[in-house]
Amino acid sequence: MSLPSPQRQTYILSQISAASQPLYQQLFALCNAAPGISRAVPVTTGTDTLQDASGNLGCGNQTFGTAAHGSQFGKSGGVPCAIVFGTNARA
Repeated sequence: MSLPSPQRQTYILSQISAASQPLYQQLFALCNAAPGISRAVPVTTGTDTLQDASGNLGCGNQTFGTAAHGSQFGKSGGVPCAIVFGTNARA
């Protein structure tokens, strides 16, 4: 499972309108309460199942943010956009 990193959540909340804040806060509360979230790790570059082969740290083909915001997402040495964890379902 891939979810927005805490840093990306903070960045998103700083970029949206006040009217949108409650919706995103509810979404992030659900994400942060997901079963298994305690096992989540930041996305890194690599070819493993829970890694990003593009080198953009879970940001897809996007890079955004600036050092002025305190976070530059999706670049080598930058901040991951996502955290990930795996779960094995049993019947």
